Amino acid sequence: MLDPSISAGDEGGGDDPNPAARRIFGAEPARDIFSIEAFDPIFGREAELSRIAALWLGERGALTVSGGVGSGKTALARAAERALLDDVADPPSFRLTLRAAPRRGEARRLLLALEKGLRARGLIDPGDAAGLEGDALQATGMRVMAALRRHPVLVIIDGLETLQHPPHIRGGRIKNSVLSALVEAMTQPSATGLRQCGGLLLLFGRQKVEEAPAARRMALAPLTAKAGAQLLLAAG
Repeated sequence: MLDPSISAGDEGGGDDPNPAARRIFGAEPARDIFSIEAFDPIFGREAELSRIAALWLGERGALTVSGGVGSGKTALARAAERALLDDVADPPSFRLTLRAAPRRGEARRLLLALEKGLRARGLIDPGDAAGLEGDALQATGMRVMAALRRHPVLVIIDGLETLQHPPHIRGGRIKNSVLSALVEAMTQPSATGLRQCGGLLLLFGRQKVEEAPAARRMALAPLTAKAGAQLLLAAG
C-alpha cells in the first residue's frame, strides 16, 4: 500500500488549499505533517541541496539520488522539499508538492495516485492521452508526464528501489515499463525537444537508476567526519 502525502497551497490563502487532494491521499498536507521543526537539521549535504536548487531554477525535469541505507536520502528529500517550497512559486498564485513512498511492486498504484493528485488540482488534460484509450496505464503515464512538463510541480518519490530490478538484472531498471518511460523522458527534457520542464521529479533510492543519464544522477558520498560529528551532537 502506498504511503503518500500531498502538500498544496495557494499563496493567496484560504481555509483549505486542496480538500480534494486530502480525500484522495487520506492524509493531511505534507507541509503540516513534515514541518521544519519536526526533523533534525541536515548536515554535510549543502552541495547536494545546491544542485537540486539549481535544477529547480533551471531546466528542471528529473534528478535521481542514490545512496545506501543510512546515507541520508530521506533527510535530503525532506530538506529539498522545504527549500524548494520556500522558493518563489511559478506562477506566484500556485505551488504543489506530491510526495510518495511506494511499497514493493506498486508502480501502478503510484502512477494512479500521482494522476489523481494532479487531477484534483486541475492539471490533467485528458487530451494528452488521445489514442491510448485501450491502454489505461499508459494513458495515465502520458497524462502525468504532460502535467509535470507543463506545471511547476515538485514530485518526490522516496524508496524507488522497491520498484526496480536488482542491479544484476537488467541493470536495475524500473520494472514497470510505463514508470520507466516516464522517468527516462523526465531525465532527458532537452533530448525530447523541451528547453525547460515546468516540474521537477526527484527520485530517491538505494541503487542507480539506469533510465537516467549520468548528468541526472547524484550518488550520495559518505558524510565527512565533521558533518558526522555535527549529526551526532545534534542527536544528543
